Amino acid sequence: MGPERGTMKRKNRIQSMVLLLILALLLTATATASGSNTLTIYKVVNASGSHLLHEYPIGASTPMPDAIYRIWRVGDVDRSTDQGGYDAQLAQLNTLSVTELDETYPDPKDKLSAPTDANGKTVFADLPEGRYYVREVEEKGGAYLTASTSIPFLVDLPYLLDGKLLSELSVHPKANKPEIPDEPDEPPKGGEKFIKVDDKGVGLEGARFKLMQRVKDEEGKIMVDASGAYIYEPVLRDGKE
Repeated sequence: MGPERGTMKRKNRIQSMVLLLILALLLTATATASGSNTLTIYKVVNASGSHLLHEYPIGASTPMPDAIYRIWRVGDVDRSTDQGGYDAQLAQLNTLSVTELDETYPDPKDKLSAPTDANGKTVFADLPEGRYYVREVEEKGGAYLTASTSIPFLVDLPYLLDGKLLSELSVHPKANKPEIPDEPDEPPKGGEKFIKVDDKGVGLEGARFKLMQRVKDEEGKIMVDASGAYIYEPVLRDGKE
């Protein structure tokens, strides 16, 4: 009986260890799905636009460094949401300011990304499972305001792609190069050459000219006098004729 009891005890220990190992693997898988999601953002500009999930934009593209993103967990994952539902929720979130979003959606605690690097890349790591709203921001006067160079987006983490759940996802938000205002156009400048001649066409030395212009009223209409002739006034430069 002694050896049999010892064998049974060893079997029980082995079974217990196997069960504990299986439980540990299940807990690890659950934690990976619910609390270790990574969102990588690549800000690039290319001719066809971006906003691609888990693939790189087709065609030539220009990375945009030094962009900063802010993230909010706006709800739980809902796999039944169709494109219309995403669009409606996104449109509603786009109406809120950064401050309003912070007050309404306090998670996650670390909302701000590091600036994008030379490849236009920045990463949000260790994100719990949920639906996330991401917007590019810029700092002005100690506060973060919405940037105008990229379009906000919604994403569920983990992301479902071809029947597989991805806890690591890359996104390429639609982006535009910052608009640089055009230099104001200077008023057009012109000129004319004058030659004073006598009745035989011979040039006369020492002639001087006075430049006059037609007078206009407040509505921009050219004025005439009682006889119907145009009214003229001297053209001034630096207050002088």
